[in-house]
Amino acid sequence: MNGSLGKLIQSETMQTLTEFYRSVYVPTRLKKRESTTLIQYKATINLVTEILGNLPLDQYDLLQSAFTAEMKGRNAADATIDKHIRHINAVFKHAKVAIWNRHDVPEKQPKIVFDNEFQALYRAFGNENQFPKYLAAKNRPHFWRTIMEFVAVTALRREAVLSLEWCNVNTKERFLTVEEWQDKKKRRRFKPLTDDLIAKLHKLQGFGTVTGPKRHCLFPWVHGDKKWYECWNSAKNAAGVTVGLHDLKRFSGELALRCGATELELM
Repeated sequence: MNGSLGKLIQSETMQTLTEFYRSVYVPTRLKKRESTTLIQYKATINLVTEILGNLPLDQYDLLQSAFTAEMKGRNAADATIDKHIRHINAVFKHAKVAIWNRHDVPEKQPKIVFDNEFQALYRAFGNENQFPKYLAAKNRPHFWRTIMEFVAVTALRREAVLSLEWCNVNTKERFLTVEEWQDKKKRRRFKPLTDDLIAKLHKLQGFGTVTGPKRHCLFPWVHGDKKWYECWNSAKNAAGVTVGLHDLKRFSGELALRCGATELELM
């Protein structure tokens, strides 16, 4: 290590965590990453400084146990604690200071959705009329049921589904285009659509009027994450199931297998 580099690293480790993150880490490591990564890393930095204080970087070495204990006191899941440790370690590693040990997280088993669970949730959404408010009450079940079917066919994540616009849909050739900025892995994708699903989407297009930036979306959700999960959990509890929207991605694979898809096509 040459002298100038050693002095640079030494001066960086004397910075506080937030100073180093803002002035060194973000410009050199995250400038080309998506905004969601910045949001997650910033949330971790804020959480660590809230619990342990905004200290010089080389003073966090022996404080992992205090951070973990506080997170457990807040009823944080093991996976959540491990996520924050992964994020803070990325900063520690770049600063050349000691990193924390990964939290022991049991391997998460994938949720298998059965036909009767899907049907029970589908029926439960027939009574879930609270949101979205811009739709007539009689049309709201169709909004939720169409989203369920849409994910079961396309295997897309919620963030992608809610970002899709009508310009993404080719009704003539029956396929959906997912742009790079809408995809978690930043790849352009093409998804086939069924005639039945296209018909349901067109029916949804005629519901009410939506103004603002969401007016061109297939599913113009305007209420935020809290209201989304409030509504979904209400229907889920009424159905007596533990199915989340993300679980329907795997249900999509099951449906594809039944229709004769190969493992390569599923991948």
